[in-house]
Order: sequence, then structure tokens, then C-alpha cells
Amino acid sequence: MDDNDYTESKRWAHLMNGRGVAQSGATENAEDTAIVERGMLREFIASIKKLNGVSIKLNKQESPPLPDFSCFLNEKNITVELTEFMDEKIIKEAKYIQATPEDPLCNQGLWFDTSEEWFHSILLKTINKKEKIYNRKQIYVDVLLVWNELVQLSLENTNSWLGNFKVPELDNIGAIYFQSWYHPKYLARPTWSLIEHPDIGSVAPVLEPNAL
Repeated sequence: MDDNDYTESKRWAHLMNGRGVAQSGATENAEDTAIVERGMLREFIASIKKLNGVSIKLNKQESPPLPDFSCFLNEKNITVELTEFMDEKIIKEAKYIQATPEDPLCNQGLWFDTSEEWFHSILLKTINKKEKIYNRKQIYVDVLLVWNELVQLSLENTNSWLGNFKVPELDNIGAIYFQSWYHPKYLARPTWSLIEHPDIGSVAPVLEPNAL
């Protein structure tokens, strides 16, 4: 590893540690965000391939005002927008704790309660924010991928909470998928369809054949 690589690794480590929670989403500029989003899209593509046998190929990463990516699916071009499942209040509190050594939680990490009501409120806010943006731009998004690394929710709770979630009426988003933490017992990174794309289909987490 040369000096530039070492410096860049230290920068990423500082970014991730300074965020306190959901470290994988830590960025400080557009280039960082592009790197994180490419990684999350690759995870989604791999999951869809394993779960449904559907091949999605990245065409290119777009710049605003367009959705984040254009991809090929069954010889058609689709647009894919990524967004992080995020509670800004938690991020703010976690950053404060990380930067305040005298805070008793500094060495313990941030603890907070999760509930179905909390989960639904954050998910609804996340979807509505993207719908509002692309409605204003008058641009249609084929697939919205909401990815979660904020909290390591149990798959049982996530299954139940997503099953009870009422997706709002949307004019500018065609399909929505939710992707959560990697789990070693599962065939692919846990992914659920809230509104399925006709060429991708419905998906839900699947256990490895030999998983207990």
C-alpha cells in the first residue's frame, strides 16, 4: 500500500468512525457518495440474480438531475435511484457522542429503541422525499432502492413491518425494493419488494439450503 492509499484509507476510517452509526453510508462529497452507491447497487444486482435469476447490468452512473443509475434489464434501459434508510436525529446524536469523550455513551455507542411505528415513519418519509424530488423534476424512476445499514433489525421484525407498511400513492416511482444488513445464513443480502418491477419480480429473503 503506497502513501496515497494509506491516506485515503485513513480518511474513510475517520469518516466512518465519526458518523457513529450506519458507517457504510458515511461520505463527505459527491465522489464518496457515488462510490457508496455503486457498492449498494452491486449488492442489489447480486441479490436479484441469486433470488430470482434476473440479470441486471449497470450501464452508467448518472449525474443530477437524472436518477443515480441507468441499467440494462431484458435489453431495456431502466433507471435506478438509491436512497439510504436514515433517521437524521439518530445520526446527529451519534456524531455528537463520538465527538464528546466526556459523554458516558462515547465508549458504549448510541442506544435507541426501534418500533414498527418508528420504522414506518422513516420509510414513509424516505419514499415521499424521493417522490417529491422527481415529481418536481418531472422524471420517472423505474426502481427506487432503499438500503438500510442504520440499524440491524431482526429479519422477523422487518418481514412483519414491511408487510404492514402502506406504500403511498406514487406518480414518479414505479417499483420499490428494500435492502437490509447482510446475514450469513441467507442466500443473498436480505431484500424485499414493496412494489415489484414487472421484469424483476417479487423478492424476499431466502435461507441458505443448509442453514439451521
